[in-house]
Amino acid sequence: MQVFNKLIKNFIYKPKYFTAKCMICENKNALLVEQNCYPDFDTNKIPNYLKDKFLKKKNGICMNCGTFQDYNLLNINQLRKLNKISKDKLTTEQFFLENNKSEEYIRNFNNVFFKNRLKKWDSFFNKLKPKIENTLILRYWFGSSAKYLKNKFDCNIYGIELSEACREVLKKKKLLKDIRGEINGEFIYEKLDTKFDLICTFHIIPHSINVRKTIEDIRKLLSKKGLVIFSSEIERKPTNPFHNLHLSEVQLTNILREYFPFVGRIDRCQTNYQPQTNPYTLKNDIPDIFATNYDPELTISK
Repeated sequence: MQVFNKLIKNFIYKPKYFTAKCMICENKNALLVEQNCYPDFDTNKIPNYLKDKFLKKKNGICMNCGTFQDYNLLNINQLRKLNKISKDKLTTEQFFLENNKSEEYIRNFNNVFFKNRLKKWDSFFNKLKPKIENTLILRYWFGSSAKYLKNKFDCNIYGIELSEACREVLKKKKLLKDIRGEINGEFIYEKLDTKFDLICTFHIIPHSINVRKTIEDIRKLLSKKGLVIFSSEIERKPTNPFHNLHLSEVQLTNILREYFPFVGRIDRCQTNYQPQTNPYTLKNDIPDIFATNYDPELTISK
């Protein structure tokens, strides 16, 4: 009987608590979530002095606000050294490594991420009727959103991109003014005298090492009646070394409500099922989240 009890105890999960500051609420009590890191790139491209920190996740859940996050973050100097390597080189996607860029790859990418999304945006804008003169796109990829917004509003479009390959594609299309800056882990940019009526982000929040500063800096760039659309910001990929926050829709919207008086969702912006997203949203879909400083008289677009 004693042997049996001992065996049972060995198979019962024992929570591991530790002390570390939460990125959201700064509480220092966390519960460890055992999780290995599985990079999808050649780790030899990362210098040894960065590799040990970057590839050793310490994922945990804050015992105060419930945020699932990595507690073993790169500091700002380490992050900037990592970003100098270029994310194009840290990928298994051949498109970003080849000189001849595949038009088929671009079409397939746009179909997955933007075909349905832009239809939903169109319905949303038709109801909202915003006045948009200046737009900023944080990660513009191959220009689908820029092309749509240019046709819809005939607005000035600025963009920041972390992929040199995407930047080269957009140079030929002349859809926007490329602003040099950084959006992987932190949000920095060359001086801008423009306030934006619309800011679109694509997958910025999960990579942040200081999400409150990122959101605050985005808000500072908005005009008084400005609007932000957050796309692909709800993702739980705790094994991905670039992901520092693993938010649900409720957690993301709760954080945004601390900075914006009005926050809502645009339903079903992607039709494909993503296991890292759908289970963590209110309607088990893939929504975009919008935030404004004014009452848009609109809560949910169907």
